[in-house]
Formats: sequence, C-alpha cells, structure tokens
Amino acid sequence: MTAIEICLDTEPFDNLARQVRDACVGGAARIELCAHMNKQGLTPSYAAMVAAREAADELAELLVMIRPRDGDFCYSANEIQIMAMSILQAARAGADGVVFGCLDVQQRIDAEAMALLLDTAKSAGLAVTFHRAFDLIEDQAAALESLIEWRVNRLLSAGVPWGSDKGVLYGLQALRTLLQQADGRIELVIGGGLRAHHVLALREGLLRGAGQGAFSLHCHSAALSRGRVDASKVADLVCLAGLPLDELKAQHG
Repeated sequence: MTAIEICLDTEPFDNLARQVRDACVGGAARIELCAHMNKQGLTPSYAAMVAAREAADELAELLVMIRPRDGDFCYSANEIQIMAMSILQAARAGADGVVFGCLDVQQRIDAEAMALLLDTAKSAGLAVTFHRAFDLIEDQAAALESLIEWRVNRLLSAGVPWGSDKGVLYGLQALRTLLQQADGRIELVIGGGLRAHHVLALREGLLRGAGQGAFSLHCHSAALSRGRVDASKVADLVCLAGLPLDELKAQHG
C-alpha cells in the first residue's frame, strides 16, 4: 500500500490539534509538521511539536521540519547548531522523524553539515527525510547514493527543480529514474503540487519498469478545504493510494 503523508502548517496554533486529528481520521500514515508554509515550511515551535504529538497519539507518525529560515539551503555553522538543537527538541516532543537538507554553495550536498545532523538525529532515535533541497542538485544519481550510504530513511522529491511552478507529473520520468536507482534502499516520497487526480498517473507511471522500490505520496493543498485539513479529502487520497492499480484504472475509465 502506498502511504499518504500530510504536510501541516502549525498556524493558526489554536486549530493545530484539530487539523492533526482530521489528518489521522482520514487515514494519513505520517504528518510532516511545518511552520510558515508561506515560506515553504520552517521549523515549528516546541509547543507545536508537543501539541501535534499529543493530537496524533499513535495514529500517525510525526515528522518535524528542521529549517531555520527561508531562502537557500546553504547554512552557516551557527545555523547548523540551531538545527541540531531543533532536532533534539523534536525528539523530546516525541516525534518519529525529522526532515532537513543541507547544500553547499555549489548546490551539492554539504557532507559535513549532514554528518553532524544525521548523527544528532540517529542518536536520538529519529528517522530522517532529506527534503526537496535535493531538487536543486545537478548530479542526483551521486547524491542519492550518498544519502543511501548515510542511511537516510527517505527522500522527498517532485522530480522538477525546486522553485519551479511545475508539479510532480512533469517530473515523472526523473522520479521513475530515482525509484529504479533506489531499488528499495531508501523510500522515495513524492510531493510538490500533488493533487488527487494525479495519483493514478503517478502510480501507473512509477510502477511501470521501476521494480519494487518503495514510494509514498506527500500532500499539502490536496488535503485542504478553505485552508484547513479536510478528513474526507485525506480519506480520498488514502483510498486512491491504496486501491489495487487495476481497480483504480477501472474506476477512472
């Protein structure tokens, strides 16, 4: 079954617990918690991490975005230390994993920064997702092998350049290539403009000749109604992701 991961904004805080519960009621397997989605997601507050963990209970995994500011993914030594402290906060709040990515000025993975943050996360028992900073990297094949070597659990990608207005369907060939190369050694999380009506084409396109690589679907806007998580929309996504492909194709003519 293809898991559904719902990306949630912590604002407004008073509505956070309700949104988390609605995502869980809809059947989301994971929740990625972010602050300031208007800035493509930043590190949430510790209070938000705790509130989300309590609301999700054991119904869904909680992943916490670790991104101290918007803009590029090239961080100073001080920012890396702030990220490490945020990872420890996420662990104390009961998160299951964290989401981050570090690049150097040449838009390659910053191995030194990643080593420190990975050690922090793994020592705290947290799973790690490398986020869409990956979509800025030119040599993605080499970068993927590095992530696998470092035992990163998941990779989030849209298959199109970060900042592009094109969504995951435009990145289908690149995503298929990543899935084939990953070959089950790392889970590919597919997200970026993903809508419910994309699920059939994505699943069919990725499974065609891609072997048995693991992938899941990351959704934000597709799960919302009037800016809030809609449990019925989450349930629809879960259904589309979980139906046998032949049955799903039959339903869509």
